[in-house]
Amino acid sequence: MAVIVFSSRLDEVIIKTVSSNGETKEIRSFRAALEPSRERLGALERYDGLYCITTDLPCDKISDEEAISAYRRKERIEDAFRTIKSDVKVRPVYVRQDERVRGHVTVCVLAYLLEAFIEYRMRAHDSKLKRASDVLEALSECTIDEYNIPGSKEAIRNLTMLTQEHLQILKDLGLDDILSMKLIRPILTSTRYIPYDDLVDPSSLPQ
Repeated sequence: MAVIVFSSRLDEVIIKTVSSNGETKEIRSFRAALEPSRERLGALERYDGLYCITTDLPCDKISDEEAISAYRRKERIEDAFRTIKSDVKVRPVYVRQDERVRGHVTVCVLAYLLEAFIEYRMRAHDSKLKRASDVLEALSECTIDEYNIPGSKEAIRNLTMLTQEHLQILKDLGLDDILSMKLIRPILTSTRYIPYDDLVDPSSLPQ
């Protein structure tokens, strides 16, 4: 809603011109001028530097300080939606039913929560990698490789050689326990795989 604080006024002006033969002519015209409305400006000045925050929560559920703090964090919420739309790619959505749309959005919000947790942990440990996308890209190099050899009934499986960077990332995330042989061996169900201990220094892993 626009608030008009100026009023317009037309002032008569006389414009004098001189023709090529030296004859002087006067042209009667008008000039528009804007005048501030002192009354309206005075009413607006009462609200200088003030704004109102409203909430649908009752007073016994949220304090004034909590409401203000939540408002000041709105940029984080807006950034979250931008991340969900871009990095997490909430769009395009190829579902139409309400429950499936809600399910899709829920998965995207959980993915954002995972990204936020990764970045929180990496900042807390002053890691070289700060963005979740960089962390996930580095960890995407860690794979379980399976080789099917003609004439062999069982596949050969082995783990990617883990670098010190991979180990440090998992440690910063608090996930170094997943490298325990107790958890790794059930994944490598085949008895024919390159020993895990030959890929990584066992002393660097939890037992």
